[in-house]
Amino acid sequence: MARTVISCIVITCILSVTQWDAGTLLYGKPPHKQQKTLLQSIGQTQIRVDEEDLPKSFYKFSLNKFIDTYKKGVPEKLYLQLDKPYYCAGETIWFKGYLLNAVTLSYPRPTRFIYVELVDKRDSVRRRIKVIENWNGFHNNLNLPRNLPSGHYLLRGYTQWMQNEDEAFFFKKVIPIVNPAPHAIADTLSDGSSPVKTLSSTEHPIATTDRQQTTAHTSETADNQDDFDIQFFPEGGHLLPLGAQVVAFKAIGTDGLSVEVTGKVFDSAGRFVTELASIHKGMGRFSLTPQYGQRYYAEVTAQNGTIRKVELPEVERSGCSLTVANWRRLLCYMSATPDLDPERLAIMILCRGKILASEEFRKNEWFKEIDTDYLLPGICHILVVDRVAKIPLAERLFFIRDKQPARVSVAASRKHIAARKEIALDITITNYRGVPAEGRFAVSVTDHDLVRQEPWEENIQSYLLMSSDLKGHIEDPAYYFKDNDPQTDYKLDLLMLTHGWTRFDIKKVLLDIYPEHPYPPEVTQKFTGTISGLSGKQVKDVSLVFSILRYNYSKRFHLKDSCRFSYTAIIPDSTVFMVQALNKKERMRGIQLTMDQDTFPAVRNAVPSCLYTTSNEVAAAMQSYADNYRQLTIPVKQEPTLPKLLAASAPPAVVRALTVPKERRFFGLNANTTTPEHLSAYNASTALDALKEGILPGVSLKYTTDANGKRHRYLDCLGKPIGLILIDSMPYAADNDGIELLNNLRVSMIESAGAIMAGDPQLKAYHLQGVSGLLLVRMKSGEALTQPIAPLPSMLMFAPFGFKQETEFYSPKYETAQQKNDPVPDLRTTLYWNPEIHASGTVSFYTGDRPAVYDVILEGVTKNNHICRYITTIDLRPE
Repeated sequence: MARTVISCIVITCILSVTQWDAGTLLYGKPPHKQQKTLLQSIGQTQIRVDEEDLPKSFYKFSLNKFIDTYKKGVPEKLYLQLDKPYYCAGETIWFKGYLLNAVTLSYPRPTRFIYVELVDKRDSVRRRIKVIENWNGFHNNLNLPRNLPSGHYLLRGYTQWMQNEDEAFFFKKVIPIVNPAPHAIADTLSDGSSPVKTLSSTEHPIATTDRQQTTAHTSETADNQDDFDIQFFPEGGHLLPLGAQVVAFKAIGTDGLSVEVTGKVFDSAGRFVTELASIHKGMGRFSLTPQYGQRYYAEVTAQNGTIRKVELPEVERSGCSLTVANWRRLLCYMSATPDLDPERLAIMILCRGKILASEEFRKNEWFKEIDTDYLLPGICHILVVDRVAKIPLAERLFFIRDKQPARVSVAASRKHIAARKEIALDITITNYRGVPAEGRFAVSVTDHDLVRQEPWEENIQSYLLMSSDLKGHIEDPAYYFKDNDPQTDYKLDLLMLTHGWTRFDIKKVLLDIYPEHPYPPEVTQKFTGTISGLSGKQVKDVSLVFSILRYNYSKRFHLKDSCRFSYTAIIPDSTVFMVQALNKKERMRGIQLTMDQDTFPAVRNAVPSCLYTTSNEVAAAMQSYADNYRQLTIPVKQEPTLPKLLAASAPPAVVRALTVPKERRFFGLNANTTTPEHLSAYNASTALDALKEGILPGVSLKYTTDANGKRHRYLDCLGKPIGLILIDSMPYAADNDGIELLNNLRVSMIESAGAIMAGDPQLKAYHLQGVSGLLLVRMKSGEALTQPIAPLPSMLMFAPFGFKQETEFYSPKYETAQQKNDPVPDLRTTLYWNPEIHASGTVSFYTGDRPAVYDVILEGVTKNNHICRYITTIDLRPE
């Protein structure tokens, strides 16, 4: 029988983490040797106990709860790396998306599409694209309109699966955009002002509502710019009469940015208790020994002299406290009021939502020791849980640094070179042992003088390991990753004390309250709709024909009883479907066809006012950047890729373009067509009159008489009736109403017209069923029908939101004398962008005309889930 050596105070307690195989869905292989002890009691004696006697039941219980939760689906994290931090209107934002499992930070994910949006201050989406994954992840670009006003914009990224969570966990990055055109307008609100951040608890940059912790803050609403707000956060979550307790605080101004403060704490009788002073970004901490029945308040003074009197949280009669100290290892001290039974309590340790340990407390046992060598990089969540009620009683966040980081180096192959010369960069990526590492990376090279990097703005490390798991605005998030200095660690711990844990709700996990997932992972593109009778009744035995005229593609489906349908395909943007519904007699009559429209998550408070500011240095660089862009002329090289069309129940379709001579194409067809010049040669005023005059040879208006002696008009094409009229791709039945529509259509509005008779092979390109002939009309730009009739209800043209095809980053080459002597100035600010780096290697590019001082930034994630970021400045100016 296995024996385990442990230490204890009164009753022995240990947890040996060996249950990883039970959670292969999420956990995979253990990150450390199985026999290592992660969590143990602190004591002074050593005794031996049988391993089977160790209290593992709660660990197995909680582990299974997490596995059951994640079997429903694991959260996703998305980070977008940009080629530079700010842009001019008319430029292109180049980006690479890293989509990861939010718990393990690993590839791959089932999701194959991400959405990227550009949002203005009014929460209006200016641009939206859909990006499909390729062999090296997600990368594409977003073209900025030339008339885009100057201002701060939000770049938002998310997936369909991420819509199941709070919108706060979408990727968000504020980017300044300058319009260099003369007299360009700025993007301001309708009254010309910027929104002011209020101090209401629901909009506060510090989110605490999901943390189950007590906070106190000022109740008044800020009414001037010198005002500020302060919140207090007792360590563990509650202020309790259990001896000395750490209380952290955070002060912010009306603009949402931090305010440095000093102050004093008093009890309800006005007696001085202790002093307080912020240490970093308005954050600080002090020690307090609360007494039940006493109320405490603080008199706080900001740097500008504003004084506030603020109530601290109320001292609670019952509860549990949790104190964490970092002394080589994490020392956790738990204390509880006498009414709580310690044997009902357990400690849980999670990293990024991944449970690493959980263990019951014993009577008179209050200390636990955590070996940080076995914790995962990122936010560590330590909780004291009531095992019976299955609710957290005390919580504490602690950040764990990556002790085995990937290593990156970039070296230029040459020094002191002239303009328009080729330069190679040798990129080396290894693990912490120096072994070459593979993964997904992107590298950008920018002009150091014109593109100034804010040193502490969000980057891939700060976002994936920290910010993405916390709600609220974090000032200078990259500051906490600048080094491993104890002072930096101390300030990082203040951040953990003043932000609430929000992504993983432990209470719901333990109580089997599973999150709802109405949005599945988007593996393919799905288009849905409804079929019904014209009177709203259900119709049976209906066939649907989906056609893409542009690629000569068609697919037919049969619906027996269902009135709902879905169609899956992978298509690029600007693809237009023709959808046709046929009854069992192969006719389009008596059927109403409706396609569901694309929906997207709402945008709320996209660009908070606290993110409007930029440093003076960057603001000056942006002005020079805009001046430089006015002189910049770069041709855009695009390499469109052939789209892939995949049907859900069929092998990939063969995509072939029609080979009709360009001068004879009409809607992609070799039709009997006419042009505006031909139309102007006739005296007809309407399209119907033009048909009567024979503008389209072989097409004429004829009449027929039914059994009741009533005359009906119809269009004839060389002896065969025309069954359908397409006006700007909108289908209309070629009945009396459709012909009357032609009578209301002025010839001056028509760009071109054409006809295809029944039996013509070109008619097959439209993949229409039950249509004898086709009349096509294209309107001039800006023209529209003045008296339109209802389109044919059983047929429609549908343009779903497809993915944006990749384009290649343009990087000029100066290989010939003609290229080197090109008079067009090369004033590029992004010299090089490569989103497809997967390992060590060499990349090359040509320098521009400006003095060659460049910033090189590489970001990415290795296959072993290590986040890496590297930035260096290279000076290549001639001596």
